[in-house]
Amino acid sequence: MHKFAAQSADLKKAKLAHVLGSPIEHSLSPVIHNAAYKFLKLPYKYSAIEANIESCLEIFNKLQHGEIFGLSLTMPLKETAFAFADVVTDNCTRSKVANTLVYRDGKFVAENTDVYGISQVLKQQVKLLDEPWTIFGTGATARSAICALNGLGISNVNVIGRNELKLHELELDFGVKTTQLGAKVPVKNLISTLPGAAQLEFGYLMENVSYLFDVNYGSWPTTLADKLVNSDAVIVNGLPLLVNQAQMQIEIMTGQQVPIDVLFEAIAHLG
Repeated sequence: MHKFAAQSADLKKAKLAHVLGSPIEHSLSPVIHNAAYKFLKLPYKYSAIEANIESCLEIFNKLQHGEIFGLSLTMPLKETAFAFADVVTDNCTRSKVANTLVYRDGKFVAENTDVYGISQVLKQQVKLLDEPWTIFGTGATARSAICALNGLGISNVNVIGRNELKLHELELDFGVKTTQLGAKVPVKNLISTLPGAAQLEFGYLMENVSYLFDVNYGSWPTTLADKLVNSDAVIVNGLPLLVNQAQMQIEIMTGQQVPIDVLFEAIAHLG
């Protein structure tokens, strides 16, 4: 059980949990979390709320009143949640982002379950874990991906992105190699953290990719995935990440564990 999994005292007034972000209408988190509540026979409701950096703090503070018993955070709020929390886990400390916020013993507590979720996906590729890896993108999910790779013993990581400042920050924080977008470098095992619209400029790097883990799960195939559909490459979308990270969030927020199959079944129709 997670160190910060809810105890009965944490849930005396519990009614609601939310995922916050912008844009948020595409989120499948309500489907997954509500399926878990139904399986666990819990009288809670989980919903999505559009929130930006300015408006999220008011919702964060409502955690201390108890009716809202957990918050999931997506873009662009992961850095904000990390900075807001009184207590952060090791995953948050390493990544400097958080995607989960709860209230424990008078303090706001943050976790980054994306690191766990990404690790669970990559563990399925045991033969590749001794090889170099490439990450597209420099945002919060890229940071989680670096932490996941490092946790699996992978230190040969190259991050490719547009933003020179963010690339430099990743070099300093993680000791990874970085490459400015536009350079031609070999890419074989790839984690793309880019939103769909941002992938066009990276297409020239896909020629030799044999494994793609694209964290997107909405419009599919993405630009990058589409470049590999006629190849022998292994292509994984973001649904396994979403489900695995949610499993840990549910444990933290409710203090109960739900089988992963229950959560995958909730979105089975989405493939």
